[in-house]
Amino acid sequence: AKDYRRAPRKKDSTDKKSDLEPMLSIMEAAKIVGVSRKVIDNAINSGELAFYSIGVKARKIKESDLRIWLDSKRTVMRRMEIN
Repeated sequence: AKDYRRAPRKKDSTDKKSDLEPMLSIMEAAKIVGVSRKVIDNAINSGELAFYSIGVKARKIKESDLRIWLDSKRTVMRRMEIN
């Protein structure tokens, strides 16, 4: 019997999917950052975190946008010296 399964397709420079950055759901983004879904929703609703509207309800976040937002929340505490 012949094996009719297709061989895996090789990616080439014309394959548009290879150019796309992975997208995260709000829950996935929340889990990665270690916060609740509400924190991510609030960041989106306030305009702090960029997102893509996919379909009627789905919102997706690029990993790079999540990293930019997270970096904007970084705080460095400096110790004050008392003279």
